[in-house]
Order: sequence, then structure tokens, then C-alpha cells
Amino acid sequence: RATRDIAVDFLGLDAASPKVQQLIAATPLWKRKRARWLTAAAAVLLTASASIATLTRRPAPPLTSDFTFWTVDSATGVGRYVGVRVRPDEVWEAGAPLEAIDLDSNAYPQRPPGVNALLQRGPDGKRWWTMVTGRELGDEVVWIDSLGRMQLPMPSERDDAVESLSPDGRLLLASTGRFDTITDHLQQVIVDPERKTVRRLTNSSEGDRGGRWRPDGTQIAFRRHYFTLTSGDSLCLVDFDGARERCLRADLPSRWTLGGWMDDVRIVVIAAGGRLLEVDIRKGGTREVTEMQGAMWTFAGSLLLCQCATAEDAHSLFYLVPPADLSAARPILYRGRPLKGAAIVAAPRYPERQWLDTLRLVLPPNGLSVENTHQLRVEGRRANGAPAPLHDLRWVSRDTTVATVDSLGRFRPRRLGATWVVVSAGGWRVDSALALVSPAGSQTMVRELWDASWMNRWRLFGEPRPRMVETSIGPALLPNGDGSYPSGAYLPLVIPSASGAGVEAMVSMPITRSQWQTLGLSLYPADGLARVRQWDHITGDVISAMGNTCWSAFPGDEGGRATELAAYGGRGDDGTFLAPPGLYSGRWHRIRLQLLPDGRCALAIDGRPVGARRGRTPPSPSGVYVHIVGNSRFDGRLVVGPLEAWSGVRGGVDWTLVDSDTTTRRP
Repeated sequence: RATRDIAVDFLGLDAASPKVQQLIAATPLWKRKRARWLTAAAAVLLTASASIATLTRRPAPPLTSDFTFWTVDSATGVGRYVGVRVRPDEVWEAGAPLEAIDLDSNAYPQRPPGVNALLQRGPDGKRWWTMVTGRELGDEVVWIDSLGRMQLPMPSERDDAVESLSPDGRLLLASTGRFDTITDHLQQVIVDPERKTVRRLTNSSEGDRGGRWRPDGTQIAFRRHYFTLTSGDSLCLVDFDGARERCLRADLPSRWTLGGWMDDVRIVVIAAGGRLLEVDIRKGGTREVTEMQGAMWTFAGSLLLCQCATAEDAHSLFYLVPPADLSAARPILYRGRPLKGAAIVAAPRYPERQWLDTLRLVLPPNGLSVENTHQLRVEGRRANGAPAPLHDLRWVSRDTTVATVDSLGRFRPRRLGATWVVVSAGGWRVDSALALVSPAGSQTMVRELWDASWMNRWRLFGEPRPRMVETSIGPALLPNGDGSYPSGAYLPLVIPSASGAGVEAMVSMPITRSQWQTLGLSLYPADGLARVRQWDHITGDVISAMGNTCWSAFPGDEGGRATELAAYGGRGDDGTFLAPPGLYSGRWHRIRLQLLPDGRCALAIDGRPVGARRGRTPPSPSGVYVHIVGNSRFDGRLVVGPLEAWSGVRGGVDWTLVDSDTTTRRP
């Protein structure tokens, strides 16, 4: 009987009834009596057409695009495998559309049954990773090869979930409930698919999930869920080897998921409604991303893939986004039209090879002087050969009786000897070197107590001439300038400075006027001594006109706030800073100038470092000499007591405090 007749009899309705038409339409085509021959003919025709298309079609572009994903054409509603190529030398034009091209879907593995998560390609281009849900094992981490064959690297009766791939593509970050057989709370683990090992990363009674790998490989960020009604989830960090776990004090909403790393110090969090929040792990500060909102994927590359709406376009589109400037996003179009739908396959960009690949501890071949604290130096290289910024290094000295190393890499010798120093970038990369503690490296060149023979050693200049005065600590030099012309003295002795040079003096500066009462202690380049000797030592100020190597001045200005300031610098890099309280009261203070081996001019007051200035030109290789200058008008009495000068870097001041922080500080 005809399908229509059966439907009329079954429903008891007229043949024109809409319900009869609906029942006919719902009947499978091959079950309809009059359509069987049409079905067979259509099948033959489709088979022939497919064969012809296979023989005549052009091969699709290979799967080499930087960003590749499966999504839906907004005009036709048809799923597409598309890719976007971004050339390394391309000038990035904010807002300019990027045109997606069709890719051969055969280049992707077949999605096995149970795969319900984003399928992502590994850096080798041959394997894919995702999650699969099976009837027997539940949720499991899975690798899939190009033929669609699955490998379960961590089968277990407890649920497992893949989180992210290590930047070099070797390891998986996953979450598992296998360690908690009672509550099934998840913990973060590192999976080595080749060795089939699972290493526990976190160990808490809470639920740790959603982990994302830092681009340099050294740390993992994850979300910690507390099973209470009063605690919101925390954004936490842990080193690659499981050490130094900490949770940030970031201001986050009650509901959020972890998007991933924007760079080595910023993380993007996805809040309810697609709000994007940027978290700085150094400070824990949170900034709402006003440029866009939606879903963002952060892969191991320099661009982000975002399905977002922007301030300019309220429709949700696919964008490529440079993490350094979220406002410079570029939409992805297909045949001039937007793409829509969810991305279910992603082959992210990996050519940058930005993970930290090598770590090298660099020690001086002649050892580290026992009298100084030293800032150890480490070099890091990315896998692409570029220098890598280093963060949160861990340090260990194997023999702390020889020397200790703190968390900032400051090496403090305790005795002569040798100790192995180990530096670790989160356990991701590690290096070690044997550090030799050597004898003191500085050599005292001058020790001046201003005895009766001092004028035989020093050359005086200016009018009125400098003179000796008695003080509470013994004889001291009064430079004695009158304000119009400075007076002072210099020691025509060359101090070698290739490995540094320094001078330290006790000074008393009871300043009563903010003008014409000054004192300066400096190191000048020795190659100017020949010209200085030709000077009449009265007319003008020949020495200052020749340019200094490292100088200090007290106070740092005249008039107004002068008595609140001091100054120092060298070779054109000069500046003032707030003087420590009581510096100009007349009490004795210790002023030290140190020309460091790298050419910086450093200043310390009473053993506390003020800062270091690099200078705009290299220091002269000829060495330096000591120079004292000052004015004492209006019965001023700014004097210099015992003084020492040396070649090298003398101990007693921890210059490592200014090695990484060049900010001038108030002692």
C-alpha cells in the first residue's frame, strides 16, 4: 500500500491534514513504497558523483596553517575545516580581517566515539590530544594519531581529564581523582605518554582542576575549588616539579574558569557572561578586559584565538589577538563572511618555540672574592635560540659552610673553598656549577689620616687654600672654598680600575646655609692628570671641566630644598636623591664611592647602598685618581676625615642590592 494511505488509516484523518503530511515526512525514505526505486537510483548517482569528484578535484592545502580549526560557515551553516596563515614577517594591522582558507578534513584524525572536548594538535604535527568518555573507564586523557588510533596514557577507574600540553609537546598536564578514593576530588598530575608515567603535582584536600602551562614551561596555573559555601575558588601556581605552590590574592568573581597564559606573567580568566579578566601573577592585580568578551584559547604561541564580541562589534566572531595589545585583534573571515559555531578542532601555532630550552649558570673563572656579596648570573635561551626572560629561579648551595645563596641569587661567601651551586627554573630546566671562593680581590692604594706630611702627597687648588682642622676624631681636611671659586685637593696617584676602584671617607657636614656650603668626593679619569699638572691651580676649575668618572655632591642642589638632597653619578648619568635624616647635622658619616667592574658608579652612605648609575660612556681604561672639593662660606665647616682608596671592589657593602634595582633609594 502507499505510505499516504497507511498514514490516513492510522490517524483517521483526511489525506490533506497537516498531521498526515508530518507523519509521511517522518517516515524514513527507504521505508516509503513509491520512493524505494528513487532511493536506489539516488544512491547510485551519489556514488558516481563522489567518484568523479575524487578524480577531478584539486588537492586541498596541506595542514600547515598557523591556526586551524573546525567551525561553521555563517551563510550556509555547513561545517568547515579552515586555517589562517600568519607570516613571520607580516606587519600586524589591527582590525584588518584575516582570510581563512579551506583545508582537507582528511588531514585530521577521525573523531573517535566518546570524544567530546576540543581536539588539539601537538607541536610535532602528528598527534592530537583530547578527552574521551568511555562506558567502562569514564573520562580519560587520550592521544590520537593521524589514523585515529587512540592511546590512553593514564587509564584508571577514577576519572581523568586533560588540561593542557607542555610547551615542548612532550608532556600532558592532567587532573585525576585516582588519589582520592573517597570524595574523588581532582588533583593535578604530569603525564609522560612515552614512558607511561604519572607524577602527582598538587596534594590538597580540595579540588584542583583547569590547569594551564606557562609558556616558558616552568610553572602551572590551576583553579582550586574549596568544598565549602563560604570560600570562592582560588587561582593558584605551582612549579613544574611540584615545589612552591601558592594561591594568589586576586579579586575574582565567584564563578570563573581559567583561560590560560597571555604571556609569562599574565593569565586570562573567563568569568560568567564571557567577561575576561587579566591577572598579573607578580602582584595579584586583576584588570577587566574591556576590549572584548567571550571565550579565549591561549596556545603555546604569540597569538591568542578568541571567539569574542568587541566594543566595535557586538556579534561573537573569531579573532586572532596579540597578547601584548588586546585592542589590536583581527577578525577571521571565510569568503568575506564571519565564521560561527564552536571550535571543536584546533591546530595551534607552534613555530615560535618559545619555551625555556637551556639554562646556564655563569661564574667568573677567577672565583668569587670572599670579601664581597655577589649577584650570580644566569643565561636562559628559548628553543628558537632567542634570549629567555627568567622568573622565580630557585637556588641551592651544596656546602653552606663555604657560601650561601638566597632566593634572589645573591652569593655570600663565608670562607675560602668551593661549593656546587644549583639553579632551577621551576624544575623545568636545571644547571649547576662549582663556585670557587677566592681571597680578597681589592688592593688598598691610599690610607690617609691627614698627618703632618699630608701636603707632600696631595696637590691643593683654589683660593683660599684648603687647610687642616682638628675635630673630635682627629685631623680633617677643610676644602675651604668661598663659594665663588671652589677649593680642594687631589691625589696624583693612579688607581687601576679595570676590576673596579673605590674611595671611602668619614665626613662631617654641619650645613647652616643652603648656598656656598658644599662638599664633593669624586674619582676622575687618570688620563687627564698630565693636563691638570699644567694648571696654575688657581684660575678656573680645570678638573671639573675634564669630566668625572664617579662623583658625589652634598647637598645635591642649592637654595630651597637643597639640604634635603644629595647627588651622585658619572659620565653624564647624574641625579639627586633624598638625603638620609641627619646627614647635614654635623655628625660623622661614612661616604663610599665604588666604580663597579661593569662601569657603574655606586654610592653608599654608612654602609647602605643608595644606588648605581651606568653612565652614558664607558669609563676610561687609564685608571682613576681621588678628588676632594668644597665651599665653606659663612663660617661653614664641611670637612673630610680619614680616607681610604683601593683598586677592585672592597667588601662591607652589599652592592647586589642595586644589581637588579637601579632605583636611587634613601639610605
